[in-house]
Amino acid sequence: MNTTNNNARHEHSHSDYVRTQGNFANTTNDDVIIMKSIREITSRGNNAEVKRRSDGRLAVYEVKKSITIG
Repeated sequence: MNTTNNNARHEHSHSDYVRTQGNFANTTNDDVIIMKSIREITSRGNNAEVKRRSDGRLAVYEVKKSITIG
C-alpha cells in the first residue's frame, strides 16, 4: 500500500522577520532572527523552507508533512 505525504505549507509566524536584499545595516540582526525561526520550526520536527519574495525579502515557511493514507 502506498502512503503519500501531504505537504501543507504554513507561513511561519516569524515571516515578518525578513531581510531586504541590499540592506546591509541590519543583515546580521535579521539573519539571527531568521535562524532562530528555522531552529524553532525544526525543533518541533517540521521542515523549514526559506524563499525569496519578489521584493527581495526572505520569508520562512513551516512545512509539515502528514500521511494521508495508511
